[in-house]
Amino acid sequence: MKRYYKFVIAALTFLLSGICSAQGSISDFAKTINPQISSSANDNELKSIYEKVLKDPAVLNFVVKETFKISKANNLLNGFDFKFKTFEVERNTFLGVAYSYSKNLKSFYFSSDAATKQGLNFSLSAEGNVSLEKSYNPDNFLKSAVSFRYFNSSGGVVEITDEISLKMTEIEKKLSLLSREEINGSRLWKDYLAFVSGYLTTQFYFDFSVKGALESNQDYSSKQYAFGAQLGLDLKAWNRNSTLSQINFFDWPFAFIRWLAATDENISPRGSAIPVLLLNVDLIDPQNDYDRKILKQTDQYFRFGLESSFKTFVGRIGEQDLFFSADVRYFREFNPSAVIKNAGLDEAFYFTAALTRSDGVFFSYSTGKLPLDIKKDEVYSLGFQYKF
Repeated sequence: MKRYYKFVIAALTFLLSGICSAQGSISDFAKTINPQISSSANDNELKSIYEKVLKDPAVLNFVVKETFKISKANNLLNGFDFKFKTFEVERNTFLGVAYSYSKNLKSFYFSSDAATKQGLNFSLSAEGNVSLEKSYNPDNFLKSAVSFRYFNSSGGVVEITDEISLKMTEIEKKLSLLSREEINGSRLWKDYLAFVSGYLTTQFYFDFSVKGALESNQDYSSKQYAFGAQLGLDLKAWNRNSTLSQINFFDWPFAFIRWLAATDENISPRGSAIPVLLLNVDLIDPQNDYDRKILKQTDQYFRFGLESSFKTFVGRIGEQDLFFSADVRYFREFNPSAVIKNAGLDEAFYFTAALTRSDGVFFSYSTGKLPLDIKKDEVYSLGFQYKF
């Protein structure tokens, strides 16, 4: 974390010095106001400025964007997702960053056509939450993993006939005459989406992977290794008139909101917002788990894990699209000892929900605890998201 802090300081110094370069140095500019100002006083004032801006996630988001703008072309960075945020826990406010990373290093396809894709891939992933005050990190859980996966996706394509093709071409020609601003929210665009979605087939995706992971807290004072298997299931009913779309009760409240806001003409839940499900069984090696070492409970054990995530479109506010997302995670140890049960280390439940604008601004609420946590927390966060 200290390295990260120094990196941000250096980046801010670079950016601020670049802004002032046209008028000379900051010290020179200050002395034109008051010749008695010393260099040390300037340094102290700059330090004060840095301390203030480091408490603003919007500034941090800007720094990262500018610093990595050139590096963005590097393929290795694609897949990084940063969220700079201020969060409140126990009536105290802190600054932190949440990150996630997913990268397929190598893929091999058995088949790849419009309707079906299946194959193998080798991938890296990482996720975590870091606080500038490590003693106040309610989501103090970092995970880095490698996995070897079999995947299979079928459906989700337009069933094309000559009549459908002519109709689509006709609408596309009309859309090509409009500007991007005119297309957004236009009746023609809505008609096009409704027409195409009416001919999309239901898509089913599943994968099975074997993986190895390192799980730790922020400063790695407590960590454990996980080796196991994961099954992922994802169902998307792209046709809004399909039965699966209509019974997606998770999206019904948002369908009503979209109708009230005149985003949709009808109360129409979206089958594309059916939650994703992940099931895990892992062998955990807790030799360096701080709490289990104190309890002298460092034997390996099996852990069941379940995660489900949901994301849907809420509506449009001005020029920004608004999305709602939620994620729930549950972990439970198989056959825990009485000591582990009494300490509350045998299971963990975590829930988070967020409203995110298309420009990256988000507000989130989370509650519960993750593995390696002792107590449950309730956290409110406000910040900015940046994706590579």
